[in-house]
Amino acid sequence: AVSSLRDMHANIAFLGTNGLDLKVGLTTVDTEEAVIKKLMIEKSNESIVLADNSKFSRTYAARFAQFQDIDRIVTDLDSPSQILDGMKHAGVEVVIA
Repeated sequence: AVSSLRDMHANIAFLGTNGLDLKVGLTTVDTEEAVIKKLMIEKSNESIVLADNSKFSRTYAARFAQFQDIDRIVTDLDSPSQILDGMKHAGVEVVIA
């Protein structure tokens, strides 16, 4: 997957996350998955993270991005306002769906 992605370019990358924390950033449980997600962010014009409120304030072993690395997050009404404000401060557009 990594070698294939190195030669690709995307307009938009839609990504999920297992954890989202103000200090740590965006994380997942699998290091190989983190490498692929990081590369997808690098190879796309825009990166959008889809995360419901259950992902907030959780961290896992493999970080794939900091907030300044992504463009937008789509989340729900129950997401913590403190973290949403921190993401906005980092330049992330927050969309409540």
